[in-house]
Amino acid sequence: MSGLFQSSTYNNQIVLSNPATQSVLTVTGVLIVPGIAVLGGPEFGWTVINQGQISATGNGSIGVYLHS
Repeated sequence: MSGLFQSSTYNNQIVLSNPATQSVLTVTGVLIVPGIAVLGGPEFGWTVINQGQISATGNGSIGVYLHS
């Protein structure tokens, strides 16, 4: 499995759109984003491993949203 690894403090949305390089997202750092922090499109069954902190800030925010 290919994957994307996020291990520091990050303030931008992560969009999962390429299964060849992003089939697994591992978060060991801090992800704080307004709106949706992690967004996965419907084209693949994404895997998100959260060993850190994923936070979405603001009204109606979503930490992880994976389309099905």
